[in-house]
Amino acid sequence: NMDKHIFLHRGIVSNKYKENSYRGIKESINFIKKNKTIANGLEIDVCITRDNKFIVYHPKPKRFRAKIDTDYTDYYKMKHKEPQIFLFKKLLPIIKKNAEVMFLIDLKLAPYQRKIKNIIMSFIIESNKNQNIRFLVCGKIIFNWLEKEKIPYIYMLHTIKHSRVNL
Repeated sequence: NMDKHIFLHRGIVSNKYKENSYRGIKESINFIKKNKTIANGLEIDVCITRDNKFIVYHPKPKRFRAKIDTDYTDYYKMKHKEPQIFLFKKLLPIIKKNAEVMFLIDLKLAPYQRKIKNIIMSFIIESNKNQNIRFLVCGKIIFNWLEKEKIPYIYMLHTIKHSRVNL
């Protein structure tokens, strides 16, 4: 028996706020608390910067490598261009305070970031202490890591061809 969850994608509940923005996520939480029959969770994108900071941000495909190859301090200096970028740890008190809301973390990794597995797994294990966090898994790398550590996750099939699931 699977629990049913309906997630607000990228923490967007209104076009008034940017995707994955701190204010948009807070508004999404308020919406969920008032409308539990419509949604009970939100999906958030998280990237790792070159200096190993976990930021809430959904990279655009063309700019993905450039974004994650930037130090967080450089992001902070670019706040006028990307004001919605912030450190994931800023969300942790909100996540803990809102235990009835499920948070789905879509961890965006570049292939070369496999080398920092210990940093990534520390982040996942620490985040997983919150019962209302799950990780969205789309690829084999994190899937294998989470399976080995027996950490709960949600697997998303992009195409059946690449799936590890037999239908």
